Amino acid sequence: MVRKLLKYECEMCKQLYDSLEDALECEAQGKELPLANVMDEVLYRDDWNGGFGVSFDKMFVTEIKDYGHYIGYALGSEDGYPYESVFGNDKFEDKCGNTNK
Repeated sequence: MVRKLLKYECEMCKQLYDSLEDALECEAQGKELPLANVMDEVLYRDDWNGGFGVSFDKMFVTEIKDYGHYIGYALGSEDGYPYESVFGNDKFEDKCGNTNK
């Protein structure tokens, strides 16, 4: 038997909701804009040894992906070889907040 279903979709992340209010609440979260451009150089803060060691590695933003409400950054070498992924602007600012623009 076929049933007709009514769902509401957040236009940013494509999540489906049963109520219009929930979909509007999701959309109200907004959308991140990239904090860097592809091929921007960053110093990636790498914490290791349980936080007792920190190093800063020169990397480049090799790719920027739109994940609906959030931005994802792929970081790697100048020739595009990937090393790290950072999801969301808060994490990017924490790990790479020293972009050279």
